[in-house]
Parts: sequence; C-alpha cells; structure tokens
Amino acid sequence: PIPGDHGMNARWLWQNLPRCTKVLVLDDPQARMSRLEEIGEVQLLASAAQPIAATASAAAIADDPLIVPEDAPGLPVTPAAIEQPAEESADIPAIIETAPPQSGPVTLTMTFTGDSILGSEEKSRKLPESFDSFIAEKGFSWPFSGLYDLLSADDLSIINLEGVLKDDTRGRQQGKLHWFRGPTSFAGILPAGSIELAGLANNHMRDYGIAGHNSTREALKAAGIPYFGYGDTYIHEHQGLKIGFSGIRETIWRQKPQLPGEEIAALKEAGCDYIVYTIHAGKEYSRTHNELQEIIARSIIDAGADIVIGMHPHVVQGIEKYNGGLIVYSLGNFSFGGNLKLTEFDGLAVQVILDFEDRELKETTLKLIPLLTSGTEPANDFRPIPALGEDKERILELVQNDSPELKIEEIMRFKR
Repeated sequence: PIPGDHGMNARWLWQNLPRCTKVLVLDDPQARMSRLEEIGEVQLLASAAQPIAATASAAAIADDPLIVPEDAPGLPVTPAAIEQPAEESADIPAIIETAPPQSGPVTLTMTFTGDSILGSEEKSRKLPESFDSFIAEKGFSWPFSGLYDLLSADDLSIINLEGVLKDDTRGRQQGKLHWFRGPTSFAGILPAGSIELAGLANNHMRDYGIAGHNSTREALKAAGIPYFGYGDTYIHEHQGLKIGFSGIRETIWRQKPQLPGEEIAALKEAGCDYIVYTIHAGKEYSRTHNELQEIIARSIIDAGADIVIGMHPHVVQGIEKYNGGLIVYSLGNFSFGGNLKLTEFDGLAVQVILDFEDRELKETTLKLIPLLTSGTEPANDFRPIPALGEDKERILELVQNDSPELKIEEIMRFKR
C-alpha cells in the first residue's frame, strides 16, 4: 500500500498494518510543525517543544492522534489484544501529552453503582414482565430514571455491566447456570440514563465467549461509552486531572494475582493522579465479605490503587480504610434485568468526591446512597429508586455490620 497525501499517519497504519502490530512513534517537533504547516493543520495535542512517544496497538487506532476533540470525555487507554484471554496479556497504556493540568483547587464527583444486567435470559426474553419487554414499552430512559437527578448531577457515573450486548446467541458457553444478553441497541440505555463509564470485569462478560465480549465493546463504543476491566484500562480527564480505571474478576486474579499491579503501574506511568480498581469477587448473598475478598482488595491498594470498589455478592457489604486507600466491598445490585423474581432488593450507590489542590489529593468524601432495586417490590421493574425511612436505615446498618473498624454515616470524610 502507498501512504496517502498526509503520509503514514495513524489512520494509514490502522488500515494497512496487521491487527495487534505494535507501533513506536518517535516525534521530531520541528519536522512535525513544518509538516502541519504544509498540510494546513495547526492544532497540536502537545507543545512543539515536547516530543511525543507512544506505544499503541494498531487495532485500537481509529483517528489521527494529533487532533483530539476539545469535548472528549476522556482518553481511552490501549486495550489488551482482543483475541487473547485477558488473564494472559494486558497492554501498557499509551502515554500522551495533553494540556498542562489546571492549578488550584479541583473537585471531581464520581458515582459508583452495583451489578446491572441490561438484558434477559433467553428463556424469559419474550415474557411481558422481562427486561426486554419493559424497554420495548417504556424506552431506554426507564431503568435509571429513578436516580437520574443524582446521576446527571455528578461528573462521572460508573456502572458494572454484568451481561453481554449481542444480537444473536452464537458463542454461548456451555456449563453455565445463567446466560445474560441484551441486543446491542441496549447500549443506548447508558447515555439515556447519564451513565458515562462501564466496568466489564465480571463473570458474565464471557457468557457468549470472546465474540460476546467483543460485541459488547463495539456496542459501547457506538453509544459513546468508554469501558474498562477484563484486560482494558481507561483514563478519564477532568480539568487537567487523570483518573485511571481498571478491574478484575476473582478467577483471573487467582490465575494472575500480579495483573492489577502491572495495570496500576502502567496507569501511573501514564500520569494518573488517582486510580480506581474494581473487583468482582466474594460469595453470592453473603452479608459479610470473606477473607479472599480482603486479600484481593488489600493487595490492590498495596499495589498503588486509591480505591477498590467491589461487586458480585448481590448484597450490600462493608467499607474499610486500609493503608491510605478505601475499600467498598459490595454495592449489591442496581438495575438487574437477569432475574424476574428477586430475593434481595437492598442496594447501595456510592459517590466518591475528590478534592485536589494543585494535583495533590487533599480529601476524599464518601456519600452513601441506599437504594431499592425495584419500585414495585416484590415484582422487579428494573428501576432502582432511593431508599427512604426504615429502608434507608436498614441498608446503612447492613454496611455497618460488615465495617467493624469504621463508624458508617451517610457522609464520610477522609483526609487524602
């Protein structure tokens, strides 16, 4: 192939190099400025005095890296090669120079929500009470409308997407008890509900094999929703700050316990000021976190993460302060389309409010938001709502019962 008029830029590399080829870009600032003037492009990602050195996967490059939209919500970090199991490989994020960080005070508010399944099981998909049927009747905005005011008022809302987005059943894995799937169009539920980021590190992301995992990624991309976990890392930018995200499920941690440390080191190398790591671990429906959850979470804090957010038990568990970091062991469920008959309706959303001064974290505030996963208990309407009165107090007490070292309050402040 012959490069186009603009030379061998990222788009040419993406179109012509074999998938997963590694590309090392060494930048000559003066030559870059001259070339940009020749072709009439004068917008720069970095100062001409600062060279750019980036390692990237050709499969992940879709646009010229010299031009970045000013309203881009964050910088996606290069994912692991999608043909390989996530437990076997994890690429180092691309290091990209951006505008100098904003000096002075900066506050970032993130809302974390629990396990969500945007779809149904095959056996119940066509029933009138299924998640798919509810969406067909009420529209994409329905699942998160009960907490929309909360989610739309923060800077970043994060969901644990526990299920596949795929338009057929090919690749369904044998030997599982449940297979959760929604059509790819259901990715549109997230922006409709003011969810800006999806975590994929869970035990249902491979219900339909690698094909289902990849289909989910592509559906999220099409909806403008970045993602992380299961071999992918992500960096969100906010007023010059960089917040890194990654996640792991328990079985992968057992196979490669050093993987979180490798991903955290790569995120730090990419300039992250704060690192969030999610874990999908524990015993389902246990009111207390177990020893393995504690080992995994603490090891991730020791590796450099600032906060660990836990998923999977489907019930609310406790909070721990450990070695300068915070651990939230389980948020329970959120919008749970997989099961029509729920046995547990108590859940929790957690807002993490970070106060920085000149890129140094000064204070972390946790705001606990007890919730009910359905507004029509004992039926499941897949629409979480705030818990009030006795329901609210009961859920906070559940958190306290699994938090022996902390006094649990709705608003909790921690220095640094």
